[in-house]
Amino acid sequence: MARHKNIVPSGPAQPQDRCHLFRLPAEIRNSIYSLALAVKPDQRGYVAIRRRVSKPGSVLELLGTCRIIYQEASGLFYGEHRLFIDFWYLGHSPSALTNFKLLGKLSPLRLNGLRDLTVAFELFFPVLEDITRFIKEVRVLPALKTLVIKIEADEHSARVGGMEIARMKQETALMKRAVKQLRSVETFRFFMSDELIDMWRQGKDWQKLLHEVAAAHPSNKPS
Repeated sequence: MARHKNIVPSGPAQPQDRCHLFRLPAEIRNSIYSLALAVKPDQRGYVAIRRRVSKPGSVLELLGTCRIIYQEASGLFYGEHRLFIDFWYLGHSPSALTNFKLLGKLSPLRLNGLRDLTVAFELFFPVLEDITRFIKEVRVLPALKTLVIKIEADEHSARVGGMEIARMKQETALMKRAVKQLRSVETFRFFMSDELIDMWRQGKDWQKLLHEVAAAHPSNKPS
């Protein structure tokens, strides 16, 4: 089934002299956009954006109505919600890592509004390397204040997701360097459920190493 896409108007913005919306002050327009783009969060407090979440009737269709609205309102949705994004949505392709572009699915206008982001990574693929690349890319986002990286797995992937400890330590050393560069981020942490740690044979090793990586962020250093 084809995934519905929000079409972004192309070309320069055209004058909207006949539209009453654009006769209103910018502050009022922003209030209208915020109300129109509001989404009720789930029980965890997140608004989830996944690979097939965009459907007809999505509040994000507002952004496709005209170029001016897209320019004015794009950052609001991403700035006013705690977003949960599956790593697959960001463009990960295990068969084409040479074309790896994590944030290629989101436009700069939307990216610049991101403030609170949780990203879920699966254990099936070279997840440590993926996380390092991801951290290197999001460190340039000017508004990002909270970043949580969640490690997910089902029973099968946890059983086959092993990695040599020496390789894990080598990659986490690189990850620490990237984490130290998250200067605009005020809160950074990893999350692995207790169930996953107990189910996965290397769960406790990962928990320890990821804790060390998180501790490298300036916000997690003892005052």
